[in-house]
Parts: sequence; C-alpha cells; structure tokens
Amino acid sequence: MAASNLLPITEALFESSDSDTSSDDEIFLFARQKRTELPRIHNFAENTVLDMTVEDFRSHFRLYPSTVDFLENKVNIMFN
Repeated sequence: MAASNLLPITEALFESSDSDTSSDDEIFLFARQKRTELPRIHNFAENTVLDMTVEDFRSHFRLYPSTVDFLENKVNIMFN
C-alpha cells in the first residue's frame, strides 16, 4: 500500500467523536476488572516440554527445538 493511501486511514483512526469516547470508557472499565487466576502447571518447561517429541514441540510452539536453541544462543550472546 502506498504511503499516500495510508494518510486518510491514519486520520480516520485518530479522529475523535462522542462514540469513540464512550468506547474508550468501556475499554478502560474492562481493563480495570480483576483478572481471574488461571491454573498453572508447575515446572512445565522442565517436566513437560523437555519430554516432547520434535513433532509435538513443533505442533505446540510452531518452531523446531533446534530453532529455539539457536535463538536462545543469540539472545544469550546479546545479553552477556
């Protein structure tokens, strides 16, 4: 999409109206609601993920374990 086509879209997104204000109020009230605690599996990565087959790992995380290892090494290099 050309940059000239984005300007009208961008302006429309940032226009303010009364309906936008009430919508913003609803979003604010929704965000302030107390979040419910979800059950967690303790040591999920250590106990479950490490026992997964390559196929299971890829189906759950959409990455190969070797890709995760590669990215982990890159991040470690960046922060060490």
